[in-house]
Amino acid sequence: MGSKIPEEKLVADLQAVADMVGETPTVAQYRAHGEYSYAPLKNHFGSYNEAIEAAGFEPNQRVADPDCQISTKALVADIQAVAEHVGGTPTQLQYREHGEHASNTLVRAFGSYNDALEAAGCEPNRHRDISKDELLSNLRQIASDLNEIPTAHQFSEYGKYSLDLLTDEFGSYNNALRAAGFEVNTYHSIPAEDLLTDLVEVADELGEPPTKDQYGEHGTYHGDTLTQRFGSFAAALEEIGHEPNRKQPVTDTELLLDVQRVAEEVGGPPTYEQYNTHGEYSSNSLKDHFGSYNNAIRTAGFEPVRECNIADDVLLTDLQNVVDELEETPTSRQYDEHGEYHSDTLQRRFGGYNSAVKAAGYEPTVYRDIADTELLADIRETADEQGKAPTSPEYIERGTYTARTVIQRFGTWSDAVEAAGCDPPCYNHYSDEQLLAELQRIADGSRAPTQRKMAISGKYSPKVYRNRFGRWWQACVRANLVPHTRVPLRKQEYADFVKAAIRQKNPVTSIIGLLAAFTGLTQPLLGEFSTEWLDRLHSDKHDTLIIVPSEHLETTDDWVLRLPIKWHPPDSSGAEDLPLEGLLKWYQESQIVTLDQINAGGIKTRVRTIAEAARIDHHGIISNLRSSLAAHLIRQGAELWKAEMQIGFKHTNWGASEKIGIGDYLLWVYQMEGDPHHEYEPEGVFLDPPEDHYAPTR
Repeated sequence: MGSKIPEEKLVADLQAVADMVGETPTVAQYRAHGEYSYAPLKNHFGSYNEAIEAAGFEPNQRVADPDCQISTKALVADIQAVAEHVGGTPTQLQYREHGEHASNTLVRAFGSYNDALEAAGCEPNRHRDISKDELLSNLRQIASDLNEIPTAHQFSEYGKYSLDLLTDEFGSYNNALRAAGFEVNTYHSIPAEDLLTDLVEVADELGEPPTKDQYGEHGTYHGDTLTQRFGSFAAALEEIGHEPNRKQPVTDTELLLDVQRVAEEVGGPPTYEQYNTHGEYSSNSLKDHFGSYNNAIRTAGFEPVRECNIADDVLLTDLQNVVDELEETPTSRQYDEHGEYHSDTLQRRFGGYNSAVKAAGYEPTVYRDIADTELLADIRETADEQGKAPTSPEYIERGTYTARTVIQRFGTWSDAVEAAGCDPPCYNHYSDEQLLAELQRIADGSRAPTQRKMAISGKYSPKVYRNRFGRWWQACVRANLVPHTRVPLRKQEYADFVKAAIRQKNPVTSIIGLLAAFTGLTQPLLGEFSTEWLDRLHSDKHDTLIIVPSEHLETTDDWVLRLPIKWHPPDSSGAEDLPLEGLLKWYQESQIVTLDQINAGGIKTRVRTIAEAARIDHHGIISNLRSSLAAHLIRQGAELWKAEMQIGFKHTNWGASEKIGIGDYLLWVYQMEGDPHHEYEPEGVFLDPPEDHYAPTR
């Protein structure tokens, strides 16, 4: 685990942003201009306003507190003062900038921001005069400022207008993106490999499995995208070998404050789908704490939104928009994710979700409305017929419904069987060859399937493979398939990266690249690297060592690894000099910027720059370099204890939480390259490659 950012650095960064914007920075301004993310401020100081006060500033507005009773007379007077200041009815953004109170305090007191305006004698801003061109112009401006296509959350945070206004005008956020000329990625179109690689990068950056909120803060995609693709965020973590990060349970007060924050953002009490889109937590958390979603809304000081006045054609049009967005008939869960309303509203209005689908002109997917009790009863009936719990292939043959329907409903086949009150089926009578052959059948060419795909489409559950082969990654390699993460570069790719790092004009970039290629230092450790970790750098008799202090590690022992002075290119018969030691001597003497002043994003950017110069795919490059170093040392015949120490399995999150070890890469080099290490004795089953085989060597 990396060390925390010191308080003085956080305070200094806040003060620098304040100087830049010429005022006490808002959260949005800090996120746009600060060196660090919002999360360290919140974690260190307790809240953003407390961080602002620690930096010597007055907060822009009071934090809304459910127990703080402010009279409506005082609130009305404040609205009128702001209206006089801005010369007309203040928008919610103007009130946030100039008002004495938080705007969600107004929402809680009056029911909505517009009701508060009317109580103050102001004509609400309906945005009737905002044209589509103005909305699209603002969307394009945000994209230009962020240098990326903005998410809906980013539009809510940085946009001049409300997200609701944008989606009301265009039907959905993705429709607005398309109208602005942007290419829209639905979660179906993003390769699973890209999603998992990005999740690995965030885990490496944080030094631990991220929570869904942490992934939303640091990742390229949205946490809900991973949830939709893999069934749950926890399942996505399991795909990369992590256990879910169980953080401290959320309190009632935290949930209520979050509801109020979302209400401020959307301009009134949030609907179910609005909270799922904008909330920090899930609507299920609200249900668990308060009994129902509406009870949570009432406890937060609002009246729940009633959707009975929404016309049928509006609901059906929204359903059609979701179909256009996903390019398929949505499940009720998909509609809840992408629609403006909630599937319960459609169910109440049309007598069932499938009835709404039919009314919109589409054919429902068969069995989508089957109750859980009916599915479980059918599993029990099938078990009674054959005298034992069915496997998923047996259920496909004998059951009333499809195994895919059951798995989508319960997560895995084993979970469904247990929910039906049956003992899970035993797969011990299936041979290793049968299990691995099924992996190849489900695979996309030489690319291994995800565990989610196997759970839905395969004959056996991922748990069977984990129990039989140790880990999903190992099962895939034994089947001669390429996993989605921790894949070593090809021999020549690794050499090309090293040569590109050496050729870099910026010596700091060269140092970072060579350290990433020849040590197991993780991304956080690269960002904290100090010349104080170097031992015997100027010795002529002994190798230079890197000694990483234990406070940065997962263990109580320091990590000692060797600084290489030579390396063995695959196209050379002998060793060649490596300039890393000389670069570090220069670095120590030059007193230039230290690596610990380069944030995690800067480390990643420099390594990606080298990868692009070497014409190598840069996705997940840092973790793949660690895998590549493991394979490189095994090819060179290094003693295994030395290889393990150089890579740092037990000192970093690889060994601590994922149980990844040198054995994985002994298996890889033997199976994928046919080059067994002298200390490795292959055991078990290994399949020949499928036709579209990944060639580890050029």
